[in-house]
Amino acid sequence: MKAPDVGIRAIGTCLTAHPTDARSGGSSTALACPATGWETTVAAGRSATEDALRRAGLSVAELAQPYYLVCRESPEDGAGPLTGRRVLDGLGVGRAYSQQAGHDVDGALLLLRTLAAQLASNRLVRRGLLLAPLHTGATGPADGAEGKVQRGAAVLLAEEGWPHNRIRAVLTRTTPYSRGDDRQAGTLDLDALGSLVDRVLRASHTTWAGIDRVALHTADPEQGRRFRQHFALRDDQVSDCGPDLGYIGSAGLLIALQRILDTRPPAGSKVLATALGRDGTWSAAVVEA
Repeated sequence: MKAPDVGIRAIGTCLTAHPTDARSGGSSTALACPATGWETTVAAGRSATEDALRRAGLSVAELAQPYYLVCRESPEDGAGPLTGRRVLDGLGVGRAYSQQAGHDVDGALLLLRTLAAQLASNRLVRRGLLLAPLHTGATGPADGAEGKVQRGAAVLLAEEGWPHNRIRAVLTRTTPYSRGDDRQAGTLDLDALGSLVDRVLRASHTTWAGIDRVALHTADPEQGRRFRQHFALRDDQVSDCGPDLGYIGSAGLLIALQRILDTRPPAGSKVLATALGRDGTWSAAVVEA
């Protein structure tokens, strides 16, 4: 899938620490958005959407009948059938195209592929949003999260005709895996992953030499280390929020991508975004600044 006329205009976030996090002195701490306290999925989604609009310099009134897609990774992330609709109601947005899909950490890219295709084909709708609630079921000592973040969401705002951060290609690959071994970094098939990355690079008419940065979110630090080693990447080339936020699912990949786009990469530079989920499905995308 290629949608050269659709670009990422902004990525907004809302992340809050556990109320009893020692670093916050026993009170809730807003890490990346104005909201504080325990955020429900809908409230966090609304705050993250407002943050995306603020970053884009847009008002709620400029969301004319938008697409609003929601990642639903597990029951723990709190995303129900009407999450998108409830977020939009809270913002005062009327008619909209809303849907959700369930997947692991790669869900954000799967839905980005859908969103870009919808915007490219429906000329009556200019903008769409993708909500990735923080996957609270993913955090825990085994993932290196240690309770760093307990509530929140990330929202990507895409726009048809936006000339920056254009979505050049998004591809997915599903591989069989053993449920009993899905938490082991050793199960990561780097050859299969390399094949997926090669395919998305070809689809975007580039090579590894043309990739300037990589946005990554993995199930554990060892996967990230093996990824960088396999593809001969320097640490400063890779953006992964796992070390400071823990493994938080699809929201983690959007935050990693946000951190790169916030640096305002030079026009024409390319970012590879890839998610290594624990359900055997991986996705990769190329974004051109």
